[in-house]
Amino acid sequence: MAQRAGNADLPLHGGRVPRWLGDRMTRLGALVTEAVVHHYGRDEFLRRLAHPFWFQSFGAVMGMDWHSSGITTSVIGALKRGLTPLAAELGIHVCGGRGQHPHSAIEGREQGEIVNLADRRAAASRTAQLDLLQSLGPDGLLREVAQIESRLAPVAAPAQPMLPHLFMPAHHDVRESDVNLRRLHGNFAAAADRGPEDFKDLLLVPGVGARTVKALAMVAELVHGTPCRFSDPARFSLAHGGKDRHPFPVPLKVYDETIRIMKSAVSKGRLGRQEELAALKRLDEQSRRLERYVTGPDLKEIVAGEFRDSARFGGRSIFGWEPHDDEATAAVLGDRARR
Repeated sequence: MAQRAGNADLPLHGGRVPRWLGDRMTRLGALVTEAVVHHYGRDEFLRRLAHPFWFQSFGAVMGMDWHSSGITTSVIGALKRGLTPLAAELGIHVCGGRGQHPHSAIEGREQGEIVNLADRRAAASRTAQLDLLQSLGPDGLLREVAQIESRLAPVAAPAQPMLPHLFMPAHHDVRESDVNLRRLHGNFAAAADRGPEDFKDLLLVPGVGARTVKALAMVAELVHGTPCRFSDPARFSLAHGGKDRHPFPVPLKVYDETIRIMKSAVSKGRLGRQEELAALKRLDEQSRRLERYVTGPDLKEIVAGEFRDSARFGGRSIFGWEPHDDEATAAVLGDRARR
């Protein structure tokens, strides 16, 4: 039976995942899952999914809004689509869903009567809970619950161990305070150092290939990193950007190259040919070695460079495709002429 592994406070976002991103999230999510299971086993992958910092980093590297509450359902939805064909092979089944996929059952430890608040017959209960929240507020509700529990259980419960608690800020842009630059510089330095040696036969798109190795360094860290490596989930949004243009538009050419290389590595790994999976692991190991002493540009410079190259890398967001420089200049001149 699963136990609580941590919790997260995330800003509430609206909107939906566009098809062009959702399809890529499905493919990349399945490939990262296969890589983790291949190296560390199914149970380890499930432990990572339950870790709030790793899960948030996982969603960020997929191009989701880096701090949105929507990361939960969107990532699980992508995994459900991507892992269903692999369920028998991996022994992992993704249940539940949202929207058109209503819940059909509740699973949990038997502790008495189960209250299904997702049922349509529980509408009055859900409304009453919202009324309580609005009238008492979160602190008031906690006080009421504490009083009820103290009456029902006068004997103090044993102390709970400290669990990971992820708190994501309300600001939408990615700031230097959100990113461990030392680790980011290690990722980039490893990409420059190992990329030409380990990925020269795989990187067939001039220019884009070098940028892809930076993304691969963060994907490799997702596969091989220990829990302490994910204290800054925002850093992983610098792999493939974000659908909302924060920290920059999703570079689809880079994203597709990442998927292609991961697919090649995982496919060959299934056949016992480990060289490409081993190259990804070396990339992660090199990141950790180099981060101890390398330096690099600040976050504003990195993001500015991504925006500058966005059209060349197939930049896209929920607002549309990023224009090439000449198109952007024409748009600005046209706007000035109208004024």
